[in-house]
Amino acid sequence: MYLNEKIFFSAQRNGFYFGSLKNEYIQSDNAWPDDLIEITDEHYRNLLKGQENGKVICSSDKGYPILSEMPPLSTELSIVKARRKSDELMEFASRKIAPLQDALELDLITQEEKCILHQWKKYRVALSRIDYSEPAAIIWPDTP
Repeated sequence: MYLNEKIFFSAQRNGFYFGSLKNEYIQSDNAWPDDLIEITDEHYRNLLKGQENGKVICSSDKGYPILSEMPPLSTELSIVKARRKSDELMEFASRKIAPLQDALELDLITQEEKCILHQWKKYRVALSRIDYSEPAAIIWPDTP
């Protein structure tokens, strides 16, 4: 970080504090936590690097900052995520279908386009039939 900068970790707040800013913390509503543990610059950098790679920073039983795997999403959040993905895929399929449907209605569609339109419509129906009760078990239909 900075030359001779003291870096501290608060397990209660799961956050880092810099010694050079102690007075600012004390004067603010944030205050200066009483559970701070000093860590090395190298450890701080390793924690941030791990976080960039998908890990989460948490504290050990002794309040020391460590890296951990990202906890799995709750079923409720997994369902929300799956529904969002389905909505995006449905919107994409609808954009593909619209000009082909126009060509069909105007009697300007080619045989190849009819096949493509049929595939996209089947895909959209498959998306509409997805069971979200077990998000991890969803088998997403292949995009045409």
